[in-house]
Amino acid sequence: MSAVAGQEAVGTRPIRARLVPTMPRRPTAGRASGAAHHPPPTLRERIEVLRAVDTVLGPDEEGASAQPPAVDAARLALSLAGALVEVVRGTRPASQLARWLAPGVLAELRERTTLAACRGQRVALVRPSAVRRLMANPNGSAVEVSAAVDDGIRVRAVAFRLEAHRGGWRVTALEIG
Repeated sequence: MSAVAGQEAVGTRPIRARLVPTMPRRPTAGRASGAAHHPPPTLRERIEVLRAVDTVLGPDEEGASAQPPAVDAARLALSLAGALVEVVRGTRPASQLARWLAPGVLAELRERTTLAACRGQRVALVRPSAVRRLMANPNGSAVEVSAAVDDGIRVRAVAFRLEAHRGGWRVTALEIG
């Protein structure tokens, strides 16, 4: 049997619903109480500056954290800085860097490139990215990297954190301006 509007089934009582109006907002005079509320970033701000953090990499295999990664972090950072800018510019797929990016960072990078592509910001290949300056600051099992990368149109600032993970390096925090 089909249910009639306002009734569950034939022979049962009708469903009663009570609508309650929302409370009107009271304007706050002077200072706001509590933590400061910042509006969410606009689409333009999300495209201009990429910020991604993913520090949850999961537990390392036994013995993997005891030995440092075999790959030199400075060489990897040099390659990654240029490749990350190429991904943002749209000349390299983000999947090529999946091995060196934490899952959350990779997802944010893909979302950022999708937003830029939808907005029509794909740039014709002028020349490959060139890293002008790179600074790496080792800190235990992590390396903080900052770089200036020339993408052919403008010079971009790139900062990321490499952390030792299962005998290799992973980018767990990334910011590209």
